[in-house]
Amino acid sequence: MDLNLAGKTAAVVGGAIGIGKAVCLTLAAEGCKVGVIDKNIEAAEAMVKEIEGQASAAQVDLTDFNSVSAAFAKVVADLGPVDIMVFADGIYDTFGTVKQTSVETWDNELAYTLSGAFYCIKAVGPSMKERKWGRIINISNRAVTSGAYGQSAHIASMAGLFGLTKTAALEYSRKNITCNLLLPGLVDTPAYRALPEAIQEKLFNKGLTKRLQEPEEIANVIAFLCSDYGKGITGAEVDVTMGNELFVF
Repeated sequence: MDLNLAGKTAAVVGGAIGIGKAVCLTLAAEGCKVGVIDKNIEAAEAMVKEIEGQASAAQVDLTDFNSVSAAFAKVVADLGPVDIMVFADGIYDTFGTVKQTSVETWDNELAYTLSGAFYCIKAVGPSMKERKWGRIINISNRAVTSGAYGQSAHIASMAGLFGLTKTAALEYSRKNITCNLLLPGLVDTPAYRALPEAIQEKLFNKGLTKRLQEPEEIANVIAFLCSDYGKGITGAEVDVTMGNELFVF
């Protein structure tokens, strides 16, 4: 199936590793020019070298709107106006009950993930509206519908993406811009591999299929949503968990 994405400019936030990396490679294979936006500029530049096609790297601090604006400005200067924005970043190492979670951890998680996604949409929205075409995709977590013991800050920030995505979809829909939320389950990423082995085992054993998802499986769904085949899908929360209900243990 030809997704007809050749020549589009995609900016992938958190594009240096994990799901973001798979998205960069998948969209590049479909002919997109790819902006790799990441807090780790060395990893982003290494990702650019891996991409076969036009690509650019930009460093970002997602807690700072000026930094976000500058990162997207660099991508635009190098590759052209952003047609596709994928937010695939977040903090995945904040564990602790509500009692154990510090105010600083809470504030940092929401500032990085939720405010960061808002800043990214705010950065690309005006240009997409002007050109009457755009795709915005936020990657959250299936546990936003169930909660996750010991991850109050992380799941709250991911749940916030739900409301942000729905609202952006309503505001941009008349300009031929779609905005959707992906809800992965257990994906084989560095973030998962960094979990304590006991937690990895519990999560894995709860899965129906008894296998980890590959990042490329998520990236393929994103590529479809970015194409004209997915133009009728907006404001949706797309479950890509293989039917697994995870993180409640």
